[in-house]
Amino acid sequence: MVNFFDMKFLSYIFLSVFLPIISFGQKTVSGLYKTADCGNYQVNCFSYYFDGNGNFVYHYSQDVLGETSLTGKYFANGDTIFLKTDDYLICEPMQIKYSPLTENNYITLKIRLLPCHLKNKPDTLFAPWLVKINNEISFLETDENGVLKVENKEILKLEIRDYSQKYDLETKINSDTTIITTQTNCNIDIYLPAPNISPTIVPPLKKMIIKNKKLIGIETDEFVDYQEFKPSTNIYIKE
Repeated sequence: MVNFFDMKFLSYIFLSVFLPIISFGQKTVSGLYKTADCGNYQVNCFSYYFDGNGNFVYHYSQDVLGETSLTGKYFANGDTIFLKTDDYLICEPMQIKYSPLTENNYITLKIRLLPCHLKNKPDTLFAPWLVKINNEISFLETDENGVLKVENKEILKLEIRDYSQKYDLETKINSDTTIITTQTNCNIDIYLPAPNISPTIVPPLKKMIIKNKKLIGIETDEFVDYQEFKPSTNIYIKE
């Protein structure tokens, strides 16, 4: 039978011999890392903050592409850090909004584009459109902001086409055609999804190597020529 002192001795052996072997090569990263060119104005600055619990915040401030922060998960395997970004692009479905007439004799149609956008940063784009009301023969043109005023009448259907089809209106209904059944006697705001339009994002790296208390990016992005991230004051790499 193993007595108390034997158990204590075996625990000591495990903690002093086997645990270091099991943990050998495994590193834990925490804190803030920045590129060397992060100055007082934070122009062209790229940084990663690791919370030590598997979550990171990636932030960049770039003179051409602007400023963005993204979040994600990370884990370490030996001297390599693997990063996976949370979903950050929102693509909205088509929306139709109705509002009371402000001019009894006219109905105002407004058509907007909804590009994919970052979370909490919705966006709309303005463009001219071609619009056919009900089953009328001709198309009407909106202004450059997608606004069209028509005389107050019953509107049951709208056919919307890209303005680029102005000189090819004999084209049959295709993927660039949107047909909408609407309410009547009200102003109509239409928001069309634009999944092919999205903000230009400098994505986070997917892998980093821990080397000499720094993080070295394994692959770089087409917009960025950095690879090395230096630690800020509130970081540690625990081996």
